[in-house]
Amino acid sequence: MPIDIDWKGNRKNILLVTFPPRWNWDEFKDATEQTAFLLAQVQHTTDIILDLKNSSIPVSGSPFEAGNAFFKAMPANRGVIIVVTNTFIRSLASIFRTIDREFGDALYPVNSLDEAYSVAETQQSRRAAGQI
Repeated sequence: MPIDIDWKGNRKNILLVTFPPRWNWDEFKDATEQTAFLLAQVQHTTDIILDLKNSSIPVSGSPFEAGNAFFKAMPANRGVIIVVTNTFIRSLASIFRTIDREFGDALYPVNSLDEAYSVAETQQSRRAAGQI
């Protein structure tokens, strides 16, 4: 089952990336490229929700290197990255948020899709008000 990437809503201001229970780093790389391509098609800032709650990280490879590569591949109109996680992935995301000075502030680990959409809406409101 591939990693699913889809716009949420007609405004194309949230891109949902849903991971299946099992995936590999090659599929992650393909999803990264597709996500960057879709973001490059719009001119406005777009938030990304990575839904990892029902998946596990592949045993081989480094999740930190992959996360850093994901951020670096995104165009400038990338907003925040909101990660819906299980406990283990949430811990990794929190560590990444702490140690990566360049991209850590743009990463938000959350517990549910509802919480992810709420964070995205808050960030979009703050951007519209010129607060970020």
